[in-house]
Amino acid sequence: MVSRFQRAWLGVILCLAMVSVVWAAPTYNFTTVISPGDPAFTQLLGINNSGTIAGYSGDGTMVPNKGFTLVLPSSFTAENFPGSDQTQVIGINAAGDTAGFYITGGVTHGFTNIGGTFATVDFTMFGSVLTQLLGINNNNEAAGYWQNAGGTQFPITWKGGTFTGEHYSMFNEGVHVFAGMGRAFRRTPWGC
Repeated sequence: MVSRFQRAWLGVILCLAMVSVVWAAPTYNFTTVISPGDPAFTQLLGINNSGTIAGYSGDGTMVPNKGFTLVLPSSFTAENFPGSDQTQVIGINAAGDTAGFYITGGVTHGFTNIGGTFATVDFTMFGSVLTQLLGINNNNEAAGYWQNAGGTQFPITWKGGTFTGEHYSMFNEGVHVFAGMGRAFRRTPWGC
């Protein structure tokens, strides 16, 4: 005959077994990605919901940065701002439009590539010496920063030729914009 104590322990063990099945850790597959542009240096910086990845290869000193988009396992498409010395593709949205930055003659410029059309995005006010775009959302609003000669960086967003963000519009209409992790985020006083 089974005692109450044994039944209780059996119940605990069964519950733990069920919980471990429900809470089982997901499994992941890791893939090593080596760009044909520089087998020693490849950075993957953004990914959209279709799995297309934005990135670049080249360390920037020995081998110039060269941008690309990638569909795994190894379908690289070169994406370099026309006439640039170096390009980094950093953000990509659902439509495959990208944002990043490029260097020409030692000057860093932001860029977008929307629908296959490249556009330079330079913030030229308040003593800006460089602009970098770090992400682009599905509304083709790009987020990034500009930097002054002292090295201080200030967040911006850009859409269709208009800049917003701190130190430009002083949070125009209460909308705060931040960039990070390859995505653009907007926060209003209402939390949307």
